[in-house]
Amino acid sequence: MNKWLLRPGARLIQGCELSEDRLILWVEEPAPIIAFAPKEDAVVYGVDKGMKKLLTVKNDKNQTAFLGREYWELQGDIRRAKPDSHARDRLLRERDHVIGRALNALPWGHFDVIGVEDLTGITHGKGDTTKEFRKQRSPWAHRKMFERLAAKAQENRVLLVTGHPFQTSRECPACRCASELNRRGEQFRCVACGHTEDADGVGAGNVRSRALKNLEGRQKWLANHPNSSNRAHSVHRRSVASRRPKR
Repeated sequence: MNKWLLRPGARLIQGCELSEDRLILWVEEPAPIIAFAPKEDAVVYGVDKGMKKLLTVKNDKNQTAFLGREYWELQGDIRRAKPDSHARDRLLRERDHVIGRALNALPWGHFDVIGVEDLTGITHGKGDTTKEFRKQRSPWAHRKMFERLAAKAQENRVLLVTGHPFQTSRECPACRCASELNRRGEQFRCVACGHTEDADGVGAGNVRSRALKNLEGRQKWLANHPNSSNRAHSVHRRSVASRRPKR
C-alpha cells in the first residue's frame, strides 16, 4: 500500500478489500484544516523567536514558557568552528536537534492558532544593526526553523498566522507604550507605567495580541462576505477548547 495515498492524519479503519484490479481502503479523514478564520473560541498561542531563547511561548492564560535555552551557547560554538570541519558539521546537526526538540515540546494538541513574527530578511543586510549583532545572528537558521514550524502546524491542523515584528519586544502589554528605552537586554521595564517582565515574554504576548486582531479581521470579513467564493472557509472544526471534557 502506498502511504502517500492518504492525507496526513488519516487513520485506516475496518481493514481493506483486495481484488485482482483494485484495492479498497476504509479510512477516517482528519478534521479539516483551519484555512482562513477559526471560531471565536479558538485557543491562540503567541511565539517569539529569539537567539538567546529559541522559542518563547505565551498561551491563552498569559503563561510563559521558554524553549531551546541551549541554542545561544550552541550558536557561539558554530561561529567559532572552522568552516567545512567535522566539528562544525556536528554542531549544525546538533542545532537541528535543538530546533526539533523545541518544536516538539509545544503542546500541539491544546491550541488551534499559533501567531509568529514574520522575520523574512532579518539575517540579510546591514540596515541599522551593529556588526556584533550581525555576527551573532549569522548562524541563526531562522528560515529552517520557520519551515519546520509551519510543517508542524499543518501536521497538527493548527492555523499559522504571521505578523510584522515591529516593536514586539518594546511595546508595553499593560499601557501600550512603545519605546526603545523599555528594553535593556533580556529585561523589559516600561518607562511609562513601570511594568516589568522578560523581554521575550513581552514579545510573545504582543505577537499573540496581533494574531488575535488578525483573526478578528478575518472573521469580520467572512461575516460581511457570506456569499463569497471563500464561504467554505467559514466551516471549521470545533476548537480544542470546546472539545475538552468538562470537569
